[in-house]
Amino acid sequence: ISLFEQVREINTAVVGPEHPRIANTLGNMASVQATQGNYEAAAALAQQSLALREKLFGEGHPDTARSLDAIATLYSTQGKYAEALPLYERSLSIRIEALGEQHPETANTLTKMGGVYVERGQYPQALPLYEQARSIRESTLGENHPYVSASLQLMANLRKLQGQHSQAIALINQSIAVLENSLSQDHPDVAVSLNALAQLYEEQGNDSEALPLYERALTIIKARLGERHYRVADIL
Repeated sequence: ISLFEQVREINTAVVGPEHPRIANTLGNMASVQATQGNYEAAAALAQQSLALREKLFGEGHPDTARSLDAIATLYSTQGKYAEALPLYERSLSIRIEALGEQHPETANTLTKMGGVYVERGQYPQALPLYEQARSIRESTLGENHPYVSASLQLMANLRKLQGQHSQAIALINQSIAVLENSLSQDHPDVAVSLNALAQLYEEQGNDSEALPLYERALTIIKARLGERHYRVADIL
């Protein structure tokens, strides 16, 4: 944190205490504190960043939405979903108004809101948010983009939680196809998805489908990350 504090002091001396650079530095300091588990300190810094951005840019600016997202994520990480959700909703409203419904940042907030509903066990509320985010990402980033794969994975996990294994398998297969097209057939992210797919088959008692997927995932991880990588143990 001391490095960021030095940056803040320098920027304050150069541009003054009310400048976008200061807001950015406060946000960065909040992120570091959150990574270290210092959530109260992180929240205080993120709130300062939000207040400054609201003053500099206005309540309806995308940078204000970014601060709202950051604070909501802090609450969500701590399991404070009731506090997180209205902040995400406000962020979403700003992003739709300022950037449009068909924008990647809008999709990001929809995804985070969906995650809150999943954690609260409100699966029916989560699914349309994930679906909307996926649609936005496909239209703005292209159908073969890793973020599209991420949306498909989240939808698959949700279907799995709902006990809808067939739908989950179909979604993971779509996710794998996207990753193979956007990255490569032997990318570690493909291996992670193959492992998830194998687990689904195994849970259904379909070992004949699961085993070759585990083997392919293991081969990729060993080749790309090394035989002593922790993901090797995950698959074994």
